[in-house]
Amino acid sequence: LPIFMGIYFAINNKLTELTLSQKQNIDGKAKLLSQISNYKDIYNKSLESKSTLENSLVAFKKQKRLSALTNDIDKFSQTISNVTNELDRVTLVLQEIDSQLKFYSDIQQNILDELDANLLLFINGQEKPFKEIQHLHS
Repeated sequence: LPIFMGIYFAINNKLTELTLSQKQNIDGKAKLLSQISNYKDIYNKSLESKSTLENSLVAFKKQKRLSALTNDIDKFSQTISNVTNELDRVTLVLQEIDSQLKFYSDIQQNILDELDANLLLFINGQEKPFKEIQHLHS
């Protein structure tokens, strides 16, 4: 039974680590979504500027400005693609963390059930289930 208790608390620590990692990745995902939104806004404004310039009657320096806008649009497109790829990676990490959280939670619950069924604990002279010790540790 002491081995089960040690495993139980080790799994509890792992679940705490995974939960922290999950929170950090969720925060990172939110930042990436915000970045994508900002880049898309700039990208769309650049497209509008390019369209306006293409339709303008002023030919003076038009080609140079169009070339610069086209380069900017290409850069923003690539940046959006890169941030989207990072967002996809973070989403996969979050899915893996969710899977691990479920796995370890299930194991922890099985151990908790086993300890409750087979371990007599006394707290302040009163018999208590192991679940109360678990709540003191959390």
